[in-house]
Amino acid sequence: MKTGRVMLILVMAAGAAGWFKQDELRAWWAAAARPAPVQQRVYTYRDADGQVQFTEKPTGRQSGTVLVDTSKIGRLEPVKPPAAPEPAKAAPAARPPQRSPAEPPAPAAVDPLYLQKVGREMQKKQLELREKQMDKAIYGD
Repeated sequence: MKTGRVMLILVMAAGAAGWFKQDELRAWWAAAARPAPVQQRVYTYRDADGQVQFTEKPTGRQSGTVLVDTSKIGRLEPVKPPAAPEPAKAAPAARPPQRSPAEPPAPAAVDPLYLQKVGREMQKKQLELREKQMDKAIYGD
């Protein structure tokens, strides 16, 4: 019987202490629920052209060290390709030559220089997005 009363008093005291310290307990639980930031060491150096380069391995005395919070680096979304240029309107041609039903249609002609240009533009956009993400992760908002 005495043990039950002691347990009841202890439970009531713990409840009262928790009530008075509820703000501190909430802060503690919120901090415990947050995932720890993932950091990676990145080395920087300037190349012969004066551009800052990033690498995973130190390159010598001139390299600096930066800790990058990789939890701030998100997934890159694919860049939408630019719209295809309008084909030049040719004069209406005479009736196209007839082909047999078994013959597959001829593939549309694709300008390789246009494809090369589109590919370079997409690479440039993705590089710009990645640089923005890296700057945000290294230097903050």
